[in-house]
Amino acid sequence: MFTRYQMAKLLIHLRAMNVTEALALVKTVWSAMRSSRSNELGDASGRSSNDAGLSLAMPGGIPTLPPILHKIIGLEGARSKSIGFSMNDIVALGNQMEYANLSTTTVQNWIKRDVKDIIATPQAGKKYSVEQVATIFVIEDLKSSLDFESIRRMLGLIFNDPRSDDDDVIHPVDFLAAYAEVYEKFRTKGLAVADIAHHARTFAEGLADAGAEERRSVAHAITVAVLALQASSFQFAAKTIASSVVIDRRLS
Repeated sequence: MFTRYQMAKLLIHLRAMNVTEALALVKTVWSAMRSSRSNELGDASGRSSNDAGLSLAMPGGIPTLPPILHKIIGLEGARSKSIGFSMNDIVALGNQMEYANLSTTTVQNWIKRDVKDIIATPQAGKKYSVEQVATIFVIEDLKSSLDFESIRRMLGLIFNDPRSDDDDVIHPVDFLAAYAEVYEKFRTKGLAVADIAHHARTFAEGLADAGAEERRSVAHAITVAVLALQASSFQFAAKTIASSVVIDRRLS
């Protein structure tokens, strides 16, 4: 699975239409997953994590490359200056992230009703832009801990008019990358809330074009997003353990 930071990097590459870098990241993540799965299955062949092969035929229980990632790979050599995502694409891509469990119907409902003033209408023709995709992923992370009214108020302070990226204090893709990077530090080092807030303020202070109040808003939003993502990881772990217990009981 992609970490949030890896997904943010993928979106950054796609925003710049740097498909070569996007493809390299997909290969790295998926090869690592195949290698890990091979080890779990006791695969004596010991597939290397550096193996960049992306074959659809992977026997022995090793996961196959999802269609959405094949679609990204297919962008290599494309002449378009931008990329658009359908709702099904967004859900499929989002579900490649750890702790994520999106459904098309659910996302459509809250985009049309709960956060329509944050997402706006599709900006890449009839499809959603990379920045809109990132906004959807951010909202998905936040809604595990916040109600939609709180999400609208907080993101409205840093994204401003969703119909244009020009007035953003920070673009959605960059915001996703910012809190995902802090979360990775939190996860590996066990940072306290005060440490998370410190990292968030340090990042926000580097926004040269933002005013003091805008930087505070970004710092607070990053801190909240990191904590919400951590809450999602705990919820995911709890559900996984609970499901395992039920399955074990039924099989015993």
